[in-house]
Parts: sequence; structure tokens; C-alpha cells
Amino acid sequence: MSAGMFRFQFLRFIGTGALNTAFGYGVFCLGLALGLGPGWALALQFGLGIPFNFAVHGRFVFGHAGYGRLPAYAAVYLGLYALNLAGLTGLTLVLPAALAQAALILPMAALSFLILSKLLR
Repeated sequence: MSAGMFRFQFLRFIGTGALNTAFGYGVFCLGLALGLGPGWALALQFGLGIPFNFAVHGRFVFGHAGYGRLPAYAAVYLGLYALNLAGLTGLTLVLPAALAQAALILPMAALSFLILSKLLR
């Protein structure tokens, strides 16, 4: 992939990522508001976010409309969930859960782009 194409794809990822982030963070905060612990709220976020994000990323960022790559996509997101959970667990020692998750948004988004750009191209 050329550098120009990579940048364009990255910009589309950022745009759709804003939508995915709003959805996921909203689900996380809703889970907290419903009384779920941070780990369960994060599980709810990822559980609902995987199909939502796959549809948005696959179609608008990486140009795929089918579901053939969904198992690999879900596996990547399960790994991202584990990393996110580890960070969330550590950060909630010093921050409220909603702020801790907010602090993880950018690093997790960057990591997901790097992995998914290889998987879904």
C-alpha cells in the first residue's frame, strides 16, 4: 500500500472511529450507569461493538462488505479487549472507570488501526 493510500485510509479510519468510539464509550458508560463493574461494562462495549465496528470499518475504511473476515476481526478485538481490560484495571486504581476508559481511547484506537489495516486490506 502506498503512503498516500495509507494516509487516506487512516483518515477514513479516524472518521469512522469517531462514530465507533461514541457508540462504544456510550455503551460502556451505560453499563456503568446500570451498575455493571468496569470489566463487565467493557465486555458489553466490546460485545456490541464488534459487529457494529466490523460493519463500519469493513465497508467504509477497508472496502469489504462481506462477513468472511468477521471471525478474524472478532479474534483481533478479543485481543484488544484483553489489553484494554488490563489497562482499565490498572487505571481504575487511580481514576474513576469512565475517565480511565476515556484515557485508553486513543492508544487503543491507534493499536486497532495498525492491526486491522493489516488484517482487512
